[in-house]
Amino acid sequence: MNKIVRGICVAFGVALFGASYYLYNNFVNPPKIVHVTDNNYHREYSDDGSGSVNMVMLQGKITPWEKTTDDQFGISFKTPVLQRKVEMYQFFLEGDKPMMGWKDTYIKSFKDKNGREFKNPAFPKGLSSKAFTQDFTINNGNLPILSNFLTKGLGYDKYKDKFVYINLPEAATPKGFEYKKNHYLKPAEGKSKIGSVRIYYKALNYNKLPEVTLIGQQTKGAVKWHSLDSRFYEGIKDLEEIKKTYTTDAPHAALGVACFGAFFVLLGLFKADV
Repeated sequence: MNKIVRGICVAFGVALFGASYYLYNNFVNPPKIVHVTDNNYHREYSDDGSGSVNMVMLQGKITPWEKTTDDQFGISFKTPVLQRKVEMYQFFLEGDKPMMGWKDTYIKSFKDKNGREFKNPAFPKGLSSKAFTQDFTINNGNLPILSNFLTKGLGYDKYKDKFVYINLPEAATPKGFEYKKNHYLKPAEGKSKIGSVRIYYKALNYNKLPEVTLIGQQTKGAVKWHSLDSRFYEGIKDLEEIKKTYTTDAPHAALGVACFGAFFVLLGLFKADV
């Protein structure tokens, strides 16, 4: 067993040395980047397996590639990010004061300071808040950028004030719900409204977003996020300045990974007992 564990340690250490070499090489030779000024697809910049240029820089305004859709309810809207909100009217505590209001997560039963118990009905099964993303383009170019750029690069949570309520189609009203133009409502029995459920949607108003500069890996007719080499900035950035960012952290990261690699190699070679 010791030999097996030692072998695994050595193999893992060698793999880490390889990773450190890649990081350092990335420092010495940062990726070659082509500024695609028209934001369109150019085959000569694609990754065809021959080591040709495949990192491209695009600049301008985010525009949706097509509508973003929630297939569960058939709601579509022209936006790169569509948020479904499912909320239930519940009892909750604000400080030590019992309150009633719309919440998108279930609030467990609780007692107030006077010992009175407040209990909410079960949250509806199969319903939850969720975000949907769609591929997008820059300045309506024909080169799609995969939606993972939005989650990994844009970090759209910082643009909460750029989301707007949308009017919903009456024909898509879920069974048991009432149509209320900008939301669907399933009212609970009784005057308190506790247990009522509503569904509504908010779309990212991409017209209100700033211009962006992004660098991604162009492959298979689209641009995707590359974990080490991709960049995403608000505003129009200079390519030469961006290139300097590739030399900032890589040497330290390479040294750190190499140290871990050495540790595992030494552990595998000289550890007497495991």
